[in-house]
Amino acid sequence: MIRLTPIILILMSIGLFFLVIDPTFKKLQAIQVDASRYANVLDQAKQLERIRDNLLNEYNTIEEASREKLKKLLPDEVDTVRLVMDINDIARQHSLIVRGLNLATDNKAKKNTPAGELQEIGFGFGVEASYDEFISFMKALERSLRIIDVVSINITAGKDDRYNFAVNAKIYWMK
Repeated sequence: MIRLTPIILILMSIGLFFLVIDPTFKKLQAIQVDASRYANVLDQAKQLERIRDNLLNEYNTIEEASREKLKKLLPDEVDTVRLVMDINDIARQHSLIVRGLNLATDNKAKKNTPAGELQEIGFGFGVEASYDEFISFMKALERSLRIIDVVSINITAGKDDRYNFAVNAKIYWMK
């Protein structure tokens, strides 16, 4: 029996190693890998937090008037009322009347796009003017803070030296 005791202890040690110690050690290694990943994610989150705070501080140093200009340049929502008012104001400055201002139904603004993605929406309007008045009006639209891309202009003859201009354009906004 004394001679069997070392063999039994060795067999028990081997069994204990394969049944308890080795699986526990592998679990511990997996937990350490996960802990390392979580630590990396936390470091990245802290780094992003610092970047966000720096950007927020930088944003807060911008004057309110400049922020309003930026918001007008690239709004965070489609503000059709503001668009109509802006175009009508520019037209009124040139003694013109905008007719039939409408948003396109086949616009590229998608509801399920991620935040921070540039969106566009088409719109159209008509105006009756002389050629010189229309050019002056379009230059004023170009100088406005709102980004407007003219897609097409259709011209039909009107009375006297006046023409009917149908303008199709796009505006942009940041979702």
